[in-house]
Amino acid sequence: MMPPLRRRRFRESLRFKLLLVSLSLLAIPLAGYRYLVETEQFLRSASEQNLQQKAELIAQLLATQQEPAFRSSFSEAPAIFVHPLAQPIDLDGYGEEWQPLLDQAHSYSTGRLSFRLLSGIHAEQLLLFLQIRDSTIRYAPANDLLSPAADHLLLQLRSETGVLRRYRIATSAPGWFQANPQQQAGPPIRGEWQESPDGYNLELGFPVELARGGLSVTVFDQAAQQPPVVASSSGLDNDALLARLVLPLAAVESLLQGVVSDGERIQVVDRQQMIVARSGNLSPPHWLKPASSFEQLLRRLLPRPAGIFQTPHQHAGRLDAAAIHRALQGESTVSLQQSHFESAITLSAGVPIRATDGTLLGALLIEKSSHEILSLQQRAFARILSTGSVLLLLSVLALLGYAGRLTGRIQRLNRSVEAAVSPDGRILSNLPAVSERDEIGELSRSFGRVLRRLSEYNRYLESMASRLAHEFRTPLTMVQSSLENLASDPDPQAQSRYLERATEGSRRLSLILQRMREATRLEQSLQQAEREPLQLESLLQTMLEGYRVSFPDVRFELQTARLAPIDAAPELIAQALDKLVSNAIDFHQEQTPIRLQLTPLPEHSRQRLSVINQGPTLPETMTSHLFDSMVSLRGDRDSGSHLGLGLYLVRLIAEFHQGHVYAENLPDGSGVVIGMEFPSTTNKD
Repeated sequence: MMPPLRRRRFRESLRFKLLLVSLSLLAIPLAGYRYLVETEQFLRSASEQNLQQKAELIAQLLATQQEPAFRSSFSEAPAIFVHPLAQPIDLDGYGEEWQPLLDQAHSYSTGRLSFRLLSGIHAEQLLLFLQIRDSTIRYAPANDLLSPAADHLLLQLRSETGVLRRYRIATSAPGWFQANPQQQAGPPIRGEWQESPDGYNLELGFPVELARGGLSVTVFDQAAQQPPVVASSSGLDNDALLARLVLPLAAVESLLQGVVSDGERIQVVDRQQMIVARSGNLSPPHWLKPASSFEQLLRRLLPRPAGIFQTPHQHAGRLDAAAIHRALQGESTVSLQQSHFESAITLSAGVPIRATDGTLLGALLIEKSSHEILSLQQRAFARILSTGSVLLLLSVLALLGYAGRLTGRIQRLNRSVEAAVSPDGRILSNLPAVSERDEIGELSRSFGRVLRRLSEYNRYLESMASRLAHEFRTPLTMVQSSLENLASDPDPQAQSRYLERATEGSRRLSLILQRMREATRLEQSLQQAEREPLQLESLLQTMLEGYRVSFPDVRFELQTARLAPIDAAPELIAQALDKLVSNAIDFHQEQTPIRLQLTPLPEHSRQRLSVINQGPTLPETMTSHLFDSMVSLRGDRDSGSHLGLGLYLVRLIAEFHQGHVYAENLPDGSGVVIGMEFPSTTNKD
């Protein structure tokens, strides 16, 4: 009894192996992703070169057209950067509108007194915001705003024509104030004074024309100190050292607006690194289409470029970038900068601006966001990923489905084979016919042929036992009966006959054993036989002469042709031919010839050796079993011992020479043709 089969695990199944094979399809989107990365690097390198060339062209244009504007900024005086404001400021003293710019405020301090100053311009109005740190605020009396005991500010303004105006700002309480110039005539300055947790804030505005020549802010803290604590931005003791206002150069900004592109920002600085012109922004180009819903879902798993870039100098009045430092030293540079948000990269090109005489006028920094490249790259990757995922899923499902179909067919074949063979090895039935022409169908048909041959071989083994019993029964019966009669009959003549019969039975038993040993010796000798080129025509002529001498009562005929030699062992071919001729003599009809025939089979590059005799035909059921061992058609009519080994030996010899045997009835039903086919030497591989 066969042990039960262990249930196969999924990882041992054909489905799992095909699933692993299908994972190789992941190489397709990975290769696409790698290609996109290399393309992005190439595009970024090209963008760097283009950006530097563009920066150099703009710098040359600025040096040619705007040299006087740059030379006007040549000064050793302190500078206060004036931020361009996109919208007007509500002068309320709280400074909410200034929050984005607070980190760019100018700080001044003296001892315990300090303040911060921010300036901006909108519609030709100069706006100031001050944060003063003061633990004790001393207000002026309502009827004496000029009281020296009150905290106050001194604002000095010089116009472009050189007119200097001084404004003393004090108040009796938080709120709205107005200050007039102390000596020169001029417009009043209005603003708001509000207390803060650290002191107080001032927010005020006036026409920018009053301060184009310079500006100074001085804070006086009259707490209990005598004299008061003073903190000043510049020019407290020297009017010539008022801080100059760094205002946008309208002509330069106009020029920049004509050359800046989407996703670019151009900034121009003077020799003190103060920004004198700025144009453009690093926001995404307007023409980029929004991603689809599926792409947006995939982007959550991928690095995404920032929608709006916030670089460290987004609102700076003074550029402190490395590219600017090197540009002001006369070097052109290109660099990459990682954005503070997500994975966007900014390309920067810094170049010096030189006058025609070589004088350094300033520097230009042009920045370009890689948002466009990254966005297109990620969108392409999202498409590759989505398409690749769908294709991979479909491929996996198709392979699993196909694997399921193959597995089902193999399992059905396995069940059919197990059902066709009993546990003790007997063949119970044939396999069902299949119509598929693929390898599994061919395997099923091959199993079917193997089972049919095994079934025939089992029947042969079963019949061989009865054949041996039949062959041994007759001589044993002769010996046994003769010995019994010999013991019971005292007649000498009868005893002599009984002894002769016993001797004949013993001789027949010896002949049976001799023929069985002969078959065994032939099977062993085939392993040691040596082959050589053999001309079958010459062998047949030689053998025919011997047959005519050995069997003078039988007429032999020879029909042959001149053919190529075969690779064979001559003694084995002669032995096989002896068996065929002996078989033909036993079954031929008297007064009819036995013909030996050698014919070519050109279409197969083979030669056919046939022995033809007139006589009884073969039963249809025996043509495929005639060359099996222990098969004979003589029955009991022949007194000789024929075990059916002769044609079996012929088959062994033919198969040893890569040939095969055949047995057919003649077309007219007058006899039988039995022979062998051999490959020609020229067809031997």
